[in-house]
Amino acid sequence: MATLLDAVGTLQSFGVYSTILPFLLITAVVYAVLLKYKTLGENKTVNAIIAIVIGLVFISVARAVNFINIILPFVTIFLVMLVLVMLIFTFMGVKGETISDAITKYPAIIFIFILIFVVIGVSQVFPETSVIIQSPETAERLNLSLTEPGATPQQQGAAFLFLQFARIFASPQVLGLIILFIVFAIGAYFITREPAKGG
Repeated sequence: MATLLDAVGTLQSFGVYSTILPFLLITAVVYAVLLKYKTLGENKTVNAIIAIVIGLVFISVARAVNFINIILPFVTIFLVMLVLVMLIFTFMGVKGETISDAITKYPAIIFIFILIFVVIGVSQVFPETSVIIQSPETAERLNLSLTEPGATPQQQGAAFLFLQFARIFASPQVLGLIILFIVFAIGAYFITREPAKGG
């Protein structure tokens, strides 16, 4: 008797998770963005063709697909937890409009979670970059490099500049300053905002 795990394994063997789902996701997101902002006009056929082409190009890059496959479970779990929290507050008597207003009023919280998911995905897809940035001694011992053995001087220079910028932004001092700035900005917002009318 076939089980749910057998069905999932069959879908994996057919490449549903590695190609079809990322293709559908990227195509749908690009199509929705093109329709909303009308960047290339209002012709739905043109927007659909461009979205499909971008989706096909996306799944041709193995690391891009791997990135999507890594962060999708985190995003799914986050959305499920968000729905559960909303249900709990609904059962406690909080109105749905109040919950949606709270979510739209503080989008920075959702942005922070998305940023965390992106950082996790990038560190998993590009482990050699993470090791080079965080532990140069270990990278040297493992003979890790951002460039291929036959890289041109331009590629080596670009990799060196990227590595320097990444090390600057990944340093504890800079991260501490960024967090401190965010805390002060949130505090300044709450101190200087106008009180709501009627209460």
